[in-house]
Amino acid sequence: MTEQPASQVLGRWRIVEIEGWDADYIDMLGPGHIQLDRDGGTIEFGVVQIGLECWYSRPASTSTSMVATRTPRFQATATPI
Repeated sequence: MTEQPASQVLGRWRIVEIEGWDADYIDMLGPGHIQLDRDGGTIEFGVVQIGLECWYSRPASTSTSMVATRTPRFQATATPI
């Protein structure tokens, strides 16, 4: 049996920039981050903690990964931790 490669999407991502917020606020209570798991996740920055209702799937015909969420849109830049 061949092992599937690890997801390049799932895991903990460091928030390095959010439109409208400075770095001091993003890291106020600890490093701002997004955690994406197969069946949920969280966003934490400043004094904000948000639980995500999201899911992960890998289409059978391609190697593209996808995360879907029902969270309101905001723009942020994140890097893998």
